[in-house]
Amino acid sequence: ERNCDVQAWATFDIIKNAAQQANSNHSSKDAASDAGVDSLNLQGDQASYLLNKLVSIYVVYLDSFLLDMNGNVIAAACGSDFIGQNWKDRDWFKKGIKGEMSVTALHNSKTLKTPSLFYVAPVTDESGQHIGVLCNCFDWNYALEMIKSAGYEPNVNASVIDDTGFVIASLKNYLILNDRMDWSLAGESALEKLCGFSVERARNGDATVTGFSHTKGYNAYRGKGWSCLVTTRLGSIPAQSKIVATANRAIAAVVGEAADPRIESEKIGLQLKDSMKEIELVVDAVNANNRAVKLLAVNASIQAGLAGADGEGFSIIANEVAHLAKKSLEFVDKVNDTSHALKSAVDQSMSVRLVDAACDAMSKVDRNLFERYCDIQAWSTFDKIVSLLEGSVSQDVCLSLLENIHRIYEVYHDIYVLDLSGKVIATAINRSVHGHNFASKDWFKSAAAGSIYYSDIYVSETLKCPVITFSAPVYDAQGQIRGVICSRFNCSFLDQIIRATIADSKSATYLFNGKGQVVGSKDGSGVLEKSYAHLSLFKVQHGPQGFVKERDEKEKRDFAYGYSTSRGYNTYKGQKWTVATVRPLEHDAEAQLSQDPREKFRALIRSKSRKAA
Repeated sequence: ERNCDVQAWATFDIIKNAAQQANSNHSSKDAASDAGVDSLNLQGDQASYLLNKLVSIYVVYLDSFLLDMNGNVIAAACGSDFIGQNWKDRDWFKKGIKGEMSVTALHNSKTLKTPSLFYVAPVTDESGQHIGVLCNCFDWNYALEMIKSAGYEPNVNASVIDDTGFVIASLKNYLILNDRMDWSLAGESALEKLCGFSVERARNGDATVTGFSHTKGYNAYRGKGWSCLVTTRLGSIPAQSKIVATANRAIAAVVGEAADPRIESEKIGLQLKDSMKEIELVVDAVNANNRAVKLLAVNASIQAGLAGADGEGFSIIANEVAHLAKKSLEFVDKVNDTSHALKSAVDQSMSVRLVDAACDAMSKVDRNLFERYCDIQAWSTFDKIVSLLEGSVSQDVCLSLLENIHRIYEVYHDIYVLDLSGKVIATAINRSVHGHNFASKDWFKSAAAGSIYYSDIYVSETLKCPVITFSAPVYDAQGQIRGVICSRFNCSFLDQIIRATIADSKSATYLFNGKGQVVGSKDGSGVLEKSYAHLSLFKVQHGPQGFVKERDEKEKRDFAYGYSTSRGYNTYKGQKWTVATVRPLEHDAEAQLSQDPREKFRALIRSKSRKAA
């Protein structure tokens, strides 16, 4: 999203005009200063005002800077004190002036006095010549917030490392930009572009297990080569014990291409259950043996009694054998209790995965739609769109702009510009819509009245597929509404989020609207056709996230549902949507799953840890 933003902002006329004016001033003998920058230049002030507005819309930026061809800062969103400084020696400027898109490594910015990433794009004129560089400074706290919002236990640390193994994000702030993880097998394997887990010793000798995943990028953005590591301690073990370090490279296989569709934790859980079944068989055999020994001891005691004084010594031995058999039975009972507890933990872990998967997917959906909510507000400020609505530029100029924006962001079916009568006067893609009137649509009425609007998912009459419409008013320089801009979001990008959400091989994830209708699924099917409104999940008031199990009378089966409801993100307030990860209940053990699985699971682990200590 940040990669798209800087490219889009660099196309604003105000940005281009400021860069051209600064370059012109610098080449002129009448330049206002040796640096070639006039901080009072009207074009520069307008560019700073626009950048400030964009930064306030998107929330996630510390600042945005516009530089001319010579590296002079000519506009700033927030830091006006930087205007007039020369940054031509910065590596990111050198790349930008050559026409390269770039993203810096995370660094402690000397300029902003805080960790930041700079997203850089060249500014070009109408002929494609480079005339300046735009640099957006991402507020790294928003990346840290993503990690902290996951709700890890106190003994868990989540970190992000860059392509050299340097820690750039962590729940432990003191590690950021001060530590490396390439010493560990997990870090080394992640840098080899693998996903999996390792069991090894930390540098302090603690036994740990670490899950790791390498970035895949997204759409046109190929990523920075980063990886995420999540580590927890395994507990205290003897110093001489050997910890086997293994990276599970098999997990690197893409889901759907692997021969076995089960995820690793699911397979391990099943293996554990199979092992416990074997233990139960052994325990049953020990029980049978103990019963036989006890019976023999009783018989021996009887025979010793009949033998009188000669059998007294044998009687004592028989009693001891009976006592040992009783202690053995008590030990077997403890083994059975532990085995049942382990079974419960495995079953509870499944329910925890359902809830966590739903929470993760809902968070991603909300964050994605927050970006769309920001996009429509930013685009409404384009000068060319305002000029088209005022009739001062040709339609072709605006069409070219919309095509470029559509190409940069990729996630939209189309973008429309409408006049105040509701008539479409420009589109990014579908020219056949020109002239159509949408004055009766809620998204048009709301935007024309001055509000930022976003719809629920619906099937568009025009596009014949599920969309979400975002719309915003377009204001002129005097603050009067001149028209409306709307975007038609391609909902298949939400299906991508759903498709990437996996709890285990038997589960399926759905996105529901407030009525319980499916609005997102793995394959995009059933949207606004399949309904779960008959379930208590949509009839009873539950918490924002959790777990329920109930019988679906339509399918005549029992199901477990891990769910999470939309809470929005930042300025985007969210929809009345729910993500639910659904799994059929097939065994008696699964039918006993807790209504509050995560808390019960954590309590169980804490109890076992105390007993081990």
